[in-house]
Amino acid sequence: VGRVARAGKAGHSLLFLLPSEKGYLDVLSAKGISKVEPLSLSTTLNKAASFCSDWTNAGLKNGGNKELDKKRTFGMDNLRGSRLGEYFASEVQRRMEDCIVQDNIAAQQKWKEEKKANKKRRRDAPNRPKEGELMELA
Repeated sequence: VGRVARAGKAGHSLLFLLPSEKGYLDVLSAKGISKVEPLSLSTTLNKAASFCSDWTNAGLKNGGNKELDKKRTFGMDNLRGSRLGEYFASEVQRRMEDCIVQDNIAAQQKWKEEKKANKKRRRDAPNRPKEGELMELA
């Protein structure tokens, strides 16, 4: 959890803990953070899936699951409470990976352009001795 408030104002944060990390709740309490509401990851993902049905549907379609056939047959409402949160999370992951790949492609392209520009700059440098001058100096 990073900085969640500015200029002395209150802020909100979301902290994920494993069951084995419940002891950290005592640390938060000792620091004066008393309003801690436990959330279930699967419940949170299922709620997000219901709010972002486009992403959930995309995750469902891209997942290659037989659940897609159920969706076509029974409708999205019949899948509530099943694995919609997983489909939503799958689509979030896919989109994040796409962003990372695109960013990497852009960074590599920029690196190549900079390398080419640096090579041209070195080649065109005015104070650079000509090949004949280098031979004379040697």
